[in-house]
Amino acid sequence: MNPQKADVLHSLGGFAGDLIGPGHPSYEQDRRMFNAEVDRRPALIAYCKDEADIKAAVRHVRDSSMSLSIRCSGHSLVGHSSVDGGLMIDIGRLKRIEVDPRHRRVRVEAGVTWGELDAATQCFGLAVTGARNSTTGVVGVTLGGGTGWLERKLGLSCDNLLAAELVTAEGEVIRADQRQRPELLWALRGGGVDLGVVTWIELALSPLASPVLGGQLLYPRDSAPELLRFLRALMPDAPDELGIGLAMTSAPDTPFVPDDVRSLPIVGLTVSYAGDPEVGRQVLRPLLDTFPPALETLGPRPYVDLQRILDPLVPPGRRYAARALYVEALSDDAIEILVNHARIAPSPPCEVIVAPGGGALERVAPESSPLAHRDAAAAVWVLAAWDDAVDSERNVAWACAGSIALDPFSVGVCLNLTGDEHPDRIQTAFAADGYDQLRAIKRTYDPDDVFGPNYGPLQMGADPARPERP
Repeated sequence: MNPQKADVLHSLGGFAGDLIGPGHPSYEQDRRMFNAEVDRRPALIAYCKDEADIKAAVRHVRDSSMSLSIRCSGHSLVGHSSVDGGLMIDIGRLKRIEVDPRHRRVRVEAGVTWGELDAATQCFGLAVTGARNSTTGVVGVTLGGGTGWLERKLGLSCDNLLAAELVTAEGEVIRADQRQRPELLWALRGGGVDLGVVTWIELALSPLASPVLGGQLLYPRDSAPELLRFLRALMPDAPDELGIGLAMTSAPDTPFVPDDVRSLPIVGLTVSYAGDPEVGRQVLRPLLDTFPPALETLGPRPYVDLQRILDPLVPPGRRYAARALYVEALSDDAIEILVNHARIAPSPPCEVIVAPGGGALERVAPESSPLAHRDAAAAVWVLAAWDDAVDSERNVAWACAGSIALDPFSVGVCLNLTGDEHPDRIQTAFAADGYDQLRAIKRTYDPDDVFGPNYGPLQMGADPARPERP
C-alpha cells in the first residue's frame, strides 16, 4: 500500500480512537489473530471508539481505495479479520449491551462476545443461540449463521436477528428491520458479512432457566462407529432441548482427564439439555445405558459455564485450518469416511466433529434467510489444529482432504467454521435463488465492493459459474 494512504488516516479529522501502525511498540502484538496461521501486516489498525470513528474510517477507505478488514475478536480462521497492507477496522471496544426483558430482546454493540452477552441475558433468565466458543464475536457469528447448543430449540443465531444498524459504503448509518429495508435484514440473516460494518444488532431472546444439564462423555476411539449410528437413530425424534456434538480427537490435557489417558485417541460427546436437568437425564438414559462412558462430567451447570466448556480445547495462538459442511444423511458409508479420516489426523488436537441437526432448524421458513440445508442430518467440521509452523502443510492438507472425501455426502458448506474455500463452493451455503438475491442486494448497498467479499460469494463483476449441487 502507498504509505501516503496511511498518512491520510493518521491525520484523520474526527477520529477519536487509537491508530496503530508498523512503527508502534504494540503493533506486533495488536496485529495477531486468534489463529496463529494467519500472519498479515495491516498498514494501519484503527481501534474505533464509537460509531463516528467507524464512519470516518469507512469514508477514508472509500476515498483512498484502500483494502480493509473488520475485526471484533479476530476468530476468523481463514483470516478475514485482517488484511495485508490495508486498514483493519477494529470494533472490539464497542461493548454496550441493552437487555429488554419485558419484550425479550437485546440490543448488542459490535464488539460484544458471546460470553459477555450470555452473562447479561442470563441475569434475566433469557438466552439466544450462541457460538460454542464464548470468546467469539456476537455480530460476526450471527451474520454468518450462528450455530450453537441451543439451535435445535431456538434455531440459528441469525434466525433470531430482529434488526441491525450498519455503516454503508458511503459512510452513512442505516437501519434494517421488518419495516425498514426488510430485504437487507433478510440478507444479514446468514449472508451479510460483506454488506457494511454492522454496528448494532437486535436479537430475540427466549426463556432459559439455569442450571441446564451439560457436560462431556469420553469413550475409546473404537466406539466411534457405533456411537455415530446410535446418534443417527436417536436424534431425529429427540426433544428440541437436546444438543450433542461428537468429536473424534485426542484426550485433552485437562484436570478431569487422568494423566494416563491424555493424548490418547478418544471420542468425546459434549452434551447440552436446555431444560430441566432431571428430564434431560431421562432423555439421555438410553445413551448412557447403551454406552457407559469411560469418563463423565455430565451434571447441572449454569448455562454460561456450558458455553465456555470448549474454550480450553481451542486456545488462541494455536494454528488452525478447517472445512465445514452439511451432510444429507449419516449413512454407513459417510460414517466410515468420518472415522477413517479422524484416524489419520496429523496432530493430536485435530478433530472431526459431527453435530446432528433437526428440531427447530427444520422448522425455519426457507424464505426467512438466504441459508440453505436446514434439513441436513448433521453439520460436520474437519478441524486441523497444531502448534509448530513446520507442520502447517500436512495439517492444512488433512483438513482439505476431509472435505473432499465427504463431498459425495455433502449438500453444501457451513459458513461459520469453513476455511479458505473457492467462491463456487461457498455459494453452496445458499439456495440458488437466495444467492442471486444476495448479489442483487450487494449491488444496491455496496456496488463498488468497498467491503470486499469476506466469504467470496458476493464479489462484483461477472458471475462465477454455479457449481452442480450434489
